[in-house]
Amino acid sequence: TEGVYRILSDMNSEARFRFGVDFWFRFEQMLLDLAFSVMPLRESDQVIDQAKDDLARMVENFNGYSNRRGFSSAFVGATWNFTLKAFGSFASKLHGVGSDVDLQIDGWFLLAGDPKAKKHAMQMDRNDAKKFIHVFSARLENMPDKYKVQKVPNARTPIVKVKDIRRGVSCDIAFPCGDSGSGDYPKSELLLVLNALDYRLHMLLALVKIWAGHHHLRDASVGRFNTYTLTSLVIFYFQTLEAPIFPPLNEIVSEELISAAKRFDDMAPHVADMARRANRWRCARSENRLGVMELFLGFLTFLEETVGEAENVSPVRLSTYTGTRTTFDFVDRGGNKKMIYVDDPFDADDNSARALTQGCFAHAGKCATETLRLGAELDADEWISRVFVDDKKAPRRARSKRYSSNGRQRGARW
Repeated sequence: TEGVYRILSDMNSEARFRFGVDFWFRFEQMLLDLAFSVMPLRESDQVIDQAKDDLARMVENFNGYSNRRGFSSAFVGATWNFTLKAFGSFASKLHGVGSDVDLQIDGWFLLAGDPKAKKHAMQMDRNDAKKFIHVFSARLENMPDKYKVQKVPNARTPIVKVKDIRRGVSCDIAFPCGDSGSGDYPKSELLLVLNALDYRLHMLLALVKIWAGHHHLRDASVGRFNTYTLTSLVIFYFQTLEAPIFPPLNEIVSEELISAAKRFDDMAPHVADMARRANRWRCARSENRLGVMELFLGFLTFLEETVGEAENVSPVRLSTYTGTRTTFDFVDRGGNKKMIYVDDPFDADDNSARALTQGCFAHAGKCATETLRLGAELDADEWISRVFVDDKKAPRRARSKRYSSNGRQRGARW
């Protein structure tokens, strides 16, 4: 790993002696133990599935719902065929212990008077989605001993936050509207295929999330990293290793899959095709044998160098779809200059790091440098305790709608 080798080259022979085989083995084992500690057990996933199935059945009960007052005229007369579908980290099996479960309404509604005219649940208009949230939440609120409910109808995507009290499972149920969810539709399936392609994706991502939480780098609401951006950075890093772990995504994501996602078709055959393409790519490449410890330190080096390039040369644009890095000049709609643009593989015009502030990105590079430096000075136990903590203990600051005189949000640290 270049970052480690660079540090070791500056040491005297006595210091280098500490980094023998036993040291590296202990480092690797401790990082593996840490990653496994935040991964859910199969039994807990089964409990989540039960909670999800209960909520799905409740949504399906609305298919024959007779009292449709307040819905639009087209939606009132339509035939509903709705259920719930998991997406996000739970669907891709990249979730951690205690993670919220992301669900979204799925299925179709057939417009009245035209049996051939059907629309996906994500294509309902915003007012219908908000009405659906209210009637669905009212049903759950009638069971206070079983569910705690919070409605967020005015979010970019209207959602209902539900906690299954008996099982201790928290779910965010999204009601995308007006095609707002069409671009997110195949992402979970893609991440599921990549996770199955190489187990180190889940391991490294778990470590990166803990590390970022410890350094207060995770909270998109105040200009820090979101989980999807961190995942995209790990994928891009895997693509650009000397012996790549992942291919450019355009080698496994077909045009047919993208078209099917836009039509909301059944994704199963396209996901199977994506998995076959991924396995063929892996069989044709030399195997990457790097351990999780080497990959983690290498990722920090990658992050450190990316920040340095953005600060000293030009803002950086990373594309997991093509596996390429370019420079660019980009200013968002608020007139804020961005140091990094991370392409969404299904929409190159969408920057998944759009909420990330310059200050937070620069701070991430400094944290990466400091973590590498400590790795060269401390023993494995002390390094682990200094670099990682449970990211749930990291202080969170609520988004503030008020702004200070210099235009920065009061809740933001950078």
